Amino acid sequence: MPESKTCPEAHLRLLERVHAQANDVQRLTSGLHENHLSKRVVPDRWSLKELACHLRRVQEIFVRERLDLMLEQDNPELPAYDPDADPRFVEMTKEPASETIASYLEERAHLLDRLKKMTPEQWHRQGRHPVYSQGDVYSLAEYHAHHEAHHVYQMYQRRALLGRVPE
Repeated sequence: MPESKTCPEAHLRLLERVHAQANDVQRLTSGLHENHLSKRVVPDRWSLKELACHLRRVQEIFVRERLDLMLEQDNPELPAYDPDADPRFVEMTKEPASETIASYLEERAHLLDRLKKMTPEQWHRQGRHPVYSQGDVYSLAEYHAHHEAHHVYQMYQRRALLGRVPE
């Protein structure tokens, strides 16, 4: 990832991690047919496709319902998210996995570009979350990265059960 004049080193490390995780999502879902991506290889747990849908949806929420608010308003109240009560997530699971993954990757590229261009002041704008209390854009982005990493690990586990994991 190229250097940025506006991002301190910690922000660049976070951007690199978020970029790498998107590459992992692409790698872990590549070369599989829709039937394999949709198969719940671990009973009562999300499939690779459902995990990809969740990551795409959480990314949308991070950008549209949290990041945008924090950059446009002073210390806004950020909405909580319940994936079990989200009709948009259910809609996404009905779309072809290839479209979901392509949209996720395209949106990720835009997000990374946007974050890279933010000033230090923007990175530290505050917001209030009902579960995670007070935080700034950096802490929200870091939380998002850790949340996503957990699901990327789950994707690795599911993919391993379907055969050799691509390098």
